[in-house]
Amino acid sequence: MNFTAPIFQPIQFVPASKKPEILELPVLHISAVAHARLESGGNHWTFYMTVSSTESIQVDMTPSYTVPSTITSGGSKGNLVVSQLTYKFSPDSTKIVRLDVRDGLTVKHFVELLESEKRHLFEFNELGQGCRFWVDDQLTLFSEKGLLTNQNQVEEARASILTQYPDEKQYPLVVGSYYG
Repeated sequence: MNFTAPIFQPIQFVPASKKPEILELPVLHISAVAHARLESGGNHWTFYMTVSSTESIQVDMTPSYTVPSTITSGGSKGNLVVSQLTYKFSPDSTKIVRLDVRDGLTVKHFVELLESEKRHLFEFNELGQGCRFWVDDQLTLFSEKGLLTNQNQVEEARASILTQYPDEKQYPLVVGSYYG
């Protein structure tokens, strides 16, 4: 019996059936968010795009753990998961930094920029570390492309990524790799 593994899709929408609607949602602002402290140290960081007073779209680069990396020895390829949520932030958020955006932007503007710049093609190290590096890198990209409008907020987010919460200890970035 022959088995063909499914083709790896680095971008996933949750729910997949709502991808077209998700992409057209207006982004009111973005937040860079740290989740609960990880056992190995540091926090998992992600973006939440506020699309209404009660809803957000989470843009989360997370390790697959199953698709081997091609650049990072022993690591795994990442999945960029774009999720429609019925809340603004995860209840385990430990640090939230608001980022103002240019008027008139939709989720599509951000996702298409990530794709065109190949930022969805990311690899984590063997411990699944690298999300803070990825978020930091996208802050620079979004700022340089004029999607973010307040440089002080960007700098606050970049400084916050170097801190472990809730104990507020310095925690250096673990660098991931782009492929493709």
